[in-house]
Amino acid sequence: MVTSPLQFGWMFVKMISVLAILVIILLLVGRYLLPRLGRGRWAIGQKGKLISVVDRFALEPRKNVYLLKVAKKYILVGTGDHSVHALTELAKEDVE
Repeated sequence: MVTSPLQFGWMFVKMISVLAILVIILLLVGRYLLPRLGRGRWAIGQKGKLISVVDRFALEPRKNVYLLKVAKKYILVGTGDHSVHALTELAKEDVE
């Protein structure tokens, strides 16, 4: 099948239009939808009624240390690939 330059030009314009629409949709999703879904379970500053994540330190790609405030206590928690361990409880004076 032989296409004329006019048909090729029209197909090119349609392709660029669809690509532009997809980019706009992705930008809108990234801008408005993702922030509403949250920044993950362990986002810094994430607050519940009694538990909040005060700080996070990444040791390796999937190994982190979190400082949690639980009620009025501060607990240092270590996470690995498939585990979560309470490391120690910190005094309020040590944290602030």
